[in-house]
Amino acid sequence: MAEEKFIVFDKNFTYGGLLSVSGLYRAARTFLESNDYSPYESRHEEQVFPDGKEILVELKGVRDLSDNASIRFETILQFTDITEQRVELDGKKVRMNKGSVSVTSRVILATDWMNTYEQKAFMYFIRVLIDKFIFKSYIYRAEKEAKKDYSRFEDELKRYLNMKEFR
Repeated sequence: MAEEKFIVFDKNFTYGGLLSVSGLYRAARTFLESNDYSPYESRHEEQVFPDGKEILVELKGVRDLSDNASIRFETILQFTDITEQRVELDGKKVRMNKGSVSVTSRVILATDWMNTYEQKAFMYFIRVLIDKFIFKSYIYRAEKEAKKDYSRFEDELKRYLNMKEFR
């Protein structure tokens, strides 16, 4: 089984006000695609209540760094009390959503994700030695890259939400 190390664990930020549900989803997915992750939607739930909608979207992406390491990105977009609003932007009436969103993310670094060293005890011992002495700097660089990707992802989503706030 692959060894997994949590680089970012359940980091959360929230926003309330005018937003575009589809626009925020598109911004998150576009970020993952443009940074060589393979995004896919593992869960999508939508419930309609008299006072608004609740939408839960779980978006995941995987990027293989090499035969030995990969970065897995997991994001949960949870929209609550979503109601449709008509807002005037630049002289045009536009359909927007009003409500709140909570974005929770995890970034996981998986090494030996192809299970090449897990079949025999001697191979596992060799993998421990290789990880400790040879791949140490490589894994450290992969961790730094994963942290940098997450901070850029968080900044991108916050920038998108702030852009909607100040219009």
